[in-house]
Amino acid sequence: MWSLAPCWDDEQPYYGLFLERGDLMSDGQRLVQRLDERLKQINIEYASKRDTRRLGAVRLEWVRPASGQWDRERLRRNGGTLSNTSTRA
Repeated sequence: MWSLAPCWDDEQPYYGLFLERGDLMSDGQRLVQRLDERLKQINIEYASKRDTRRLGAVRLEWVRPASGQWDRERLRRNGGTLSNTSTRA
């Protein structure tokens, strides 16, 4: 299970790559670094926001195995939309 979602941090928003523990445990950090670089290559707006530090790098966020309801809970708390979501429970 994985999910890429916006995370609204008081200092600097970022995208979190949420992976279940056990999935790619040894390569997870390399994966987020490559994902961040690829997003900069294919999306000029993402690159601009990263370059001007309005958006932080993609961060790896581990979740418990079988926690697939994580996204559904975020949607429920936010009225069925992925906007204005937070990683904080």
